[in-house]
Amino acid sequence: MRLGDPIAEYGAAIARELRFDASLARRVRAEAEDHLLEALAGSSEPSAQEAQRQAIRAFGDPSELARAFVPLALQSLARRAAVLLALAVIGIFAAMVARVAWYGWMQWPPGEQLRAANTIGVPADRLAFAIAFIFALMALIYTMTRRAPPRLHAAYGHEIRRCIAMGTMAVLALFVAIATETILTGIRLVESDVDASALVPAFSLVAEAALAMGSAACVWASRRRLSLALQLTGQD
Repeated sequence: MRLGDPIAEYGAAIARELRFDASLARRVRAEAEDHLLEALAGSSEPSAQEAQRQAIRAFGDPSELARAFVPLALQSLARRAAVLLALAVIGIFAAMVARVAWYGWMQWPPGEQLRAANTIGVPADRLAFAIAFIFALMALIYTMTRRAPPRLHAAYGHEIRRCIAMGTMAVLALFVAIATETILTGIRLVESDVDASALVPAFSLVAEAALAMGSAACVWASRRRLSLALQLTGQD
């Protein structure tokens, strides 16, 4: 049966309430419309708009229906961002360790300028990465221990914001660590005879930067979607 105007409008209203998550909006809209069509299957005039309106009234307010999905959607949003950030931190750490091992394997010792820079750069790099690791771990543990309430409330919105704030701090610390490593690697390359072997540390830095940028994009998108969700539900 083709959707009539009331059912189509009802589905569109649900989708508007959930537009912070396009895939969720499409899924809930489709499910609601399917349920309404099933409810109308036994009607003598299933295509009549009045019959559709009656079925919609029995189904409930579209805003209330949509809001029931928001807490779990926000929980999924925060957990996905935290897991991706944790994986990025692991990947960046692996690239760092591999680059140091490669320097040893190639017997590429630091020069005088690099040794001087390392006295400041290496502790700063380790501190920044340690901060990134701690905040990423805190975000992961925090979001995995939160439980979505049956109905969205302000306190739960603050919990999700807190998780995303931890992710933001982790991303900022990652950028500091990668910037420090880039400077130290640049000094190493300047002091040495650059050849094709220099591509290895360069590629590892590119990989680290890509992971950090991907993490930043994920956290930024999560923050934006959370803000939109809270605005739509009147919690912001």
